[in-house]
Amino acid sequence: MIIEKNYNETLLKKEPSAIDLVAKWFDIKENYDFESISIYHEFPLYPSPDGESSISANILVVTKNYGVFIFQCVNYSERGIPNLDSELDKLSEIDNILYAKLLKDAPFLRQNRRSLLVNICPCVYLNNCTELPKELASQKDYPVVFSKTTLQEVVEGNQNAKLNDEQFADLKATIEGSKGILRATKRIINDPQNPTSTKGATLTAIENQIFTFDLEQKRAALFTLDGPQRIRGLAGSGKTVILAMKAAIIHLQYPDAFILYTYFTKSLRGYVERLITRFYRQFAERDPNWDKIQILHAWGGKSLEGVYYNACIYNGVPPIDLTSAKAADKNNPFNYICGELVQHNLKTQYDYSLLDEAQDFPVNFYRICRKITRKNRVVWAYDDFQNILNVEIQNERETFGKDSEGKYYIDFSRNENDLQDIVLYKCYRNPRKALITAFSFGLGIYNMHEEDTKPTIVQRLESNEHWESLGFEVIKGNSQVGEDMEISRPTINSPHYKNQFLEGEDVISILSFSSIKEECEAVVGKIILDIKSELNPEDISVVCLDNRNAKTYFSLISELLTAQSIGSFNLLTVPSNNTTFKMKGKVTLSTIYKAKGNEAGSVYAIGTDAVFSDRNNIVERNKLFTAITRSLGWITITGFESFNYLCKEEYNELKKNDFKLIFVQPSAEEVITIRQDINKKQAALNKIERAAEKLAEELGLSKEEIVEQLKGKISKK
Repeated sequence: MIIEKNYNETLLKKEPSAIDLVAKWFDIKENYDFESISIYHEFPLYPSPDGESSISANILVVTKNYGVFIFQCVNYSERGIPNLDSELDKLSEIDNILYAKLLKDAPFLRQNRRSLLVNICPCVYLNNCTELPKELASQKDYPVVFSKTTLQEVVEGNQNAKLNDEQFADLKATIEGSKGILRATKRIINDPQNPTSTKGATLTAIENQIFTFDLEQKRAALFTLDGPQRIRGLAGSGKTVILAMKAAIIHLQYPDAFILYTYFTKSLRGYVERLITRFYRQFAERDPNWDKIQILHAWGGKSLEGVYYNACIYNGVPPIDLTSAKAADKNNPFNYICGELVQHNLKTQYDYSLLDEAQDFPVNFYRICRKITRKNRVVWAYDDFQNILNVEIQNERETFGKDSEGKYYIDFSRNENDLQDIVLYKCYRNPRKALITAFSFGLGIYNMHEEDTKPTIVQRLESNEHWESLGFEVIKGNSQVGEDMEISRPTINSPHYKNQFLEGEDVISILSFSSIKEECEAVVGKIILDIKSELNPEDISVVCLDNRNAKTYFSLISELLTAQSIGSFNLLTVPSNNTTFKMKGKVTLSTIYKAKGNEAGSVYAIGTDAVFSDRNNIVERNKLFTAITRSLGWITITGFESFNYLCKEEYNELKKNDFKLIFVQPSAEEVITIRQDINKKQAALNKIERAAEKLAEELGLSKEEIVEQLKGKISKK
């Protein structure tokens, strides 16, 4: 029997009583068939009754068939127990809140209107104690645990009927707050019991699954570090969700802290605000205090607040407008203006700064954020493979620079915390085949046609460890130059329900046409079929990859949709301060730059001949990668036959190889290397996670127990 450890060991080590209690759970775990057991430290968080602070369960233990245990841990001495009344009050408060929340928000756990299927046991834990103290002997409200024996007595007295998988998922999702993840608007489904009857039925069934955070997501989201943190992962791995949850958790934990959440794509703002609100409401019965949280675009201006603009005003520095910035540096005007501002002695504005879509931020913007944030509490999340702006991703030392003594401001090699550098490897957004297809196109794995003697790969990953940290499996090769490589993606790293419903031939379509008019008519025809298949118009996004003809495409598509009484939301024609990507009842029409960070059930990547007319161009291929990874379900790729046949040829080669990436590893001189920049110890720990998951599946054991044993050996080395 294993224990899932949902806590920051660095913080736990500062509490001897909590450490001792956790050790006792490990001591007794083999004596009981817990089946599944999770331990949390200082979580969940709830606002205190006065709203000026937060309260949390000191130690929370969640099991599948012995219920839930809430502990307040105290150190006992002969002088007595300090603040006993206060600890009992906290215990009572957490118990009442958690019971009410499960009764209200966990429908699968309700036995009836007033009772639950799961037992909740609030307890006092006394460290350094051998017998029940007199001052606790008279209180009968809460069991007192002070030894292995008394812990076993409490466990045995709390046993409930074994929860099934759905009930246990509902329990954990409610406790962890993952129910705050947004759900799509309701769809009219004729046969909701048959998830394969229509696209709408499939998408609804997928969205209605109970979502629980995986271990890496919890490591990133639930724990607040008193310093910097880097979070990396593929498109759809939950980076925005994690940052939003982190913002809500910090706000709960430190109500007076000023929090910055910044992003690159303007249309992401509304989504982020809704996420933070919903996550905060998972723990508090009210909205966040928006005077303490600022969601700001990176640049900003007079009509839209932004980090750069606000920092200029706050520090009395005249902001540089877009026209002047382009005149000074037409290739990277944002980096130019940030470089000018960062020369100033900037005042701190925030206690925490969270940077989303950080792959698109230039170095000088990172440095501004560090300067205006106290104690280097900067958290940045990025995806190497969405870098369509071709911004160089550097390591944290070079990115943030050095102080006057030549010491790096941020240096993960100092190993200050195991949670400071996290790689997310599971993809929750895209169907497995769609994600592999995106990688195939993005790297140029099958970029070859009749006059070529071999494929022209345009980008490579630096090592097997890099592939594995992203959730792929290296079947063959060691990423050495000239080696035959074979890469696959295990189904375990995609949601089960997407593997079940979205593995068919219709998930990816590639179509070619002889004119824009013919292409637009076909796309609109397929959109009509999508809507007849019970998708809402707002479930559909059209993303144009041909920048020169985007206006023509969108004008014609809008006209054709209007003729069918279908509305469209054209992001090319909205005001510059627009902050939404979708409108109810309308199909979204977007450029790739405005689509970044967003998603849709059915995505149409149009004008892709522009990519394949310059098929060795990394930026163009990254655009196609980004477009494909916007899709929650179905992706349709269209373009002119003159070049789009190359797209079809590459895809057919991928299909012929059973959606495996088979290639010869090129050299660093031949292609761009996508570097992961991760220290050796962290790379080893990440590799252990992947290997343990595979072993657990093969042997029927628990991943967590395998991981703990292997990590212990690595750490000793």
